[in-house]
Amino acid sequence: MKKAYFFDMDGTLYNRKNHTVSLKTCLALQKLKDQGHFVGLCTSRCFQELQHLPSYIRNFSFDTMILDGGSFILDSNQNVLYKNPIDLKLMEKVNEYCLKHHILYRYSTSDQNYWGNIPNLQLHQVWMNLYLCTPVYKRYEKEEVLNLLIMTRELEHLNYFKDLFDHKGIVQYPDCIEIRSDGLDKAKAIQRIKEKENFDSVICFGDGENDIQMLKMADTGIAMGNALDIVKEQADLVIGSIEMDSIYQYVFKED
Repeated sequence: MKKAYFFDMDGTLYNRKNHTVSLKTCLALQKLKDQGHFVGLCTSRCFQELQHLPSYIRNFSFDTMILDGGSFILDSNQNVLYKNPIDLKLMEKVNEYCLKHHILYRYSTSDQNYWGNIPNLQLHQVWMNLYLCTPVYKRYEKEEVLNLLIMTRELEHLNYFKDLFDHKGIVQYPDCIEIRSDGLDKAKAIQRIKEKENFDSVICFGDGENDIQMLKMADTGIAMGNALDIVKEQADLVIGSIEMDSIYQYVFKED
């Protein structure tokens, strides 16, 4: 029976509190590979943000990496399987609106991560604390944008962006919104891989708002114990938190 396991990164594999992936988590991933299962990464991180992860997870031989929340898919050799950038005209409207209203936004390409306008020192430090790196400032110049994070909580601005993108491909967080092209999300990206590989079943692990759709589409959607309540409510199973090496416990219990 061919199973596929897809893992979110932050809060699922990677503990941002101490910037580690536990040895037991790595052993669990390797065990799944040794058993002949398909093991995929499914994250909203862009490619550049993977480069600062611990080497033992950065160099793990994932069968696929779904990045930018589903807009960018690489195979095991990091060849591009799929890329769907945001429409150029929509990006120009985003850039114009953000500059006009002094709204900070971050945009990612297939190999870089940028601020579209100059960030304040506090946000720069927050980003460093989360990712051990920060986007560089570069005015948007018609690059192929795979993922947007727009830093606003104001309802007027949120509604503008939601209407601009027809309320598709948007995940709302407390302090920002994430936007991808054509209503893409992690679930649609996994479905694309599933159709190619013909898995018998799909098991997904996640903890955040942007994991909800993939947990719902999976044959078994598993929420981490540290997940938000709204995520746990959509999961088939809730395991322990990332600090408890719960993925390791799940994999070795299944054996």
